Amino acid sequence: MMDLQEKILKTFMDRIPFLIGPYSAQSSFIASTLTSVFNTVAISYSSSCSFFDNRKVETILRTVPSDKFRVQVALDLLQKLKWNYVVVISSYRYDGEYDAAQFINQLSSINVCLEAEIGLPYHLTKSVYESVLQNLFGGNYKNKEKRRSIGLILFTNKQDTSAIFSLIQEHNLKNNLAIICIYGCTNYVEITQGKEAALNGTLSLDIAYDRVQGFENYYLNLNPYDDPDPELKSVWENIFNCSLSANNASKNLCTGEERFSEEVGYYSQTPVHTVIYAVYSIADSLELFIDHLCNIRKVHMKDFKECFLNASDRDEYSEAVRQLLNWLSYSDGTLDDFKTPFIRINRTIKYDIHQFLFTEGKYRNVLRGSWELYRPNLSISPEEVLYSTRPKFTFVTDDILSLVPIILCSDPCPLGEIRIKETSLQKSMCCWKCQKCQYNSISHNDSCIPCGKKEKVESNECKTIPEIEASMAGACGKFLYIYIVLIFVGLCLVLGVTGLFIYFKSNRIVSCSEWDLNCLILVGIKILFCCPIVYMIRPSIISCVFRELLPGMGFLMCYVPLLTRTHQIYKSFVCGKTSVSKPASHPIFQAFIVFGIVFLQIMISILRFVLTLPNPNFVMSPNKDFIIFQCNGVTHLVPFLVNLLLSVCTMGLCTFNAFRIRHFPKNNNEARHIGVTMYISCVIWGVFLSSYYPEKQFFLSELLISALCIFLGYLTLIGLFINKVRLLLCPLPSDNNLNNQQMLSLQTI
Repeated sequence: MMDLQEKILKTFMDRIPFLIGPYSAQSSFIASTLTSVFNTVAISYSSSCSFFDNRKVETILRTVPSDKFRVQVALDLLQKLKWNYVVVISSYRYDGEYDAAQFINQLSSINVCLEAEIGLPYHLTKSVYESVLQNLFGGNYKNKEKRRSIGLILFTNKQDTSAIFSLIQEHNLKNNLAIICIYGCTNYVEITQGKEAALNGTLSLDIAYDRVQGFENYYLNLNPYDDPDPELKSVWENIFNCSLSANNASKNLCTGEERFSEEVGYYSQTPVHTVIYAVYSIADSLELFIDHLCNIRKVHMKDFKECFLNASDRDEYSEAVRQLLNWLSYSDGTLDDFKTPFIRINRTIKYDIHQFLFTEGKYRNVLRGSWELYRPNLSISPEEVLYSTRPKFTFVTDDILSLVPIILCSDPCPLGEIRIKETSLQKSMCCWKCQKCQYNSISHNDSCIPCGKKEKVESNECKTIPEIEASMAGACGKFLYIYIVLIFVGLCLVLGVTGLFIYFKSNRIVSCSEWDLNCLILVGIKILFCCPIVYMIRPSIISCVFRELLPGMGFLMCYVPLLTRTHQIYKSFVCGKTSVSKPASHPIFQAFIVFGIVFLQIMISILRFVLTLPNPNFVMSPNKDFIIFQCNGVTHLVPFLVNLLLSVCTMGLCTFNAFRIRHFPKNNNEARHIGVTMYISCVIWGVFLSSYYPEKQFFLSELLISALCIFLGYLTLIGLFINKVRLLLCPLPSDNNLNNQQMLSLQTI
């Protein structure tokens, strides 16, 4: 241990007055502990870790800006690329871990979520890198096809970056990864060589500097035959795979015609200029210090041609140069351009965004964009600059999203679906599952908003549905005038027959056919003709009640008197075979039967109304292209059928009685006309029921019911009364004896 201390002391006290380097931030931090102890001037040409921004800590100076700016470039780039879900891999401590932590802390401010943060330990093996890949792909990168693309942010040093890309290429994982190298990677041949396929498409953030004047021309004209530098000879042999010595039989002898060129031994984007800037900084500060020192020591220097520094003055000039460099650097330790003609770090911080691509038959590092920020003076800190100054972010291509695929945790939800966000606070901004809104609802701000009854969903908007009134004047308006004419004619005929029967009340034809029952039938026919009228007005509670009540009453007023009449005819003829007296049938009793059944129908309707009042309601059409404003009783088909069931049963009994008296005397008795009327009525009812209940277009229900009432009204009127009207108005001579015979026989049997 004592020997080690003596060697370190001797090295730093006698041999190292200035230190440039090392490369990595971690090594620079370790070196800074030594240089600060021995007051050695030290400048790092690469360590940009923002940890060194704290000038209270004894650290080395640097020729690169603080990584606070680089972190901001990365954040701005993520926003430009529209990424919202990333994985961060960082090297040990100051080689990436410290800056990665600052980057992660700011992700929420740009609505980007972190899937995983992976810190690499200091001592690494291939198995450690393998485990990193396993974590990226959920424990099994062999099933990578089943996963979404991963946005990978690398805060890693050269060694870790090279190892990661080696495994990516070995396992063919590049198609599942979109990668951004925060510290740059595509401009280092030691990273890209042999791993080109893995780096294809990778973005790299590189500090942009103006090229050092004259350096490129100098370097490209280097020749190992003219320069004895052994390092140049070694590099030459490695790059051109030849030997400068004839004694090496394993390689061909170099021809001497080889030359460095862009991407052949020379890479203009490699930050070699930062090393030159460090040398220039020390040289400039020494020049200033020596000039000052010689001016105050002119007596001591009078015997010398040039002013110089002695080794014994090391402590004095080392600290002085260090203080001078500190005075001429930014608050974060970055050296500024303080003397011309050496143009080094100017007041504009600039980063280039490069992408490694296979173009024009080879892999190239292509400039994609730049990020610039003006830094006004030495005293202002990086935080103050970032807060007060707006950066300029420009891209070579207009289509920014063509650089790399968009990385999202979850795809946007389709229209009509809402996001059910992850419960994890870290992922809630970016990760969700889509859930479809309930029927006839739209999605807005992750909420389902129901549309109104008169609205439907179109392109996630509530659109007002056209309204069609379910009435003869609405949906069936084209039939309105036809129905009005039929109703008017029908009512006129009924009133005419009624007036005719009143006028001929004493006539045997009227009296023998039972005047009271005929009046009830005529009232029923009038109700049937009036039924379509309630279907012509706009649906309301009153009109809906009458729509369900009137048809049943009208049919019963027609069929119940017919039922009693056919039963009376049947009894008259059957009893006539055994007795000469007519069966007793009092008119009041018959009226009581009719009104009793009608009252039963009314009670059934009232019970129906108590259970479900037939209010007007809006009903969506099957294709959702319009709404029907109709009575809700139309949509409840079973109750409506029950409401007409008594009428259908009565009609069936009438038909049965008409069938029984079909063989009675075939003279002009009314049994034959009743039979024909009921047979046709059965056919019409069968057609109506088979058409009404399977009908899906609701507004046609009103049309069918109105048609049924009109047709049956005309059928009953014509079938039962046309012959009687003819006998009353236009009796033929041949009808007199026949009618007298008939009427006599019906009255006296």
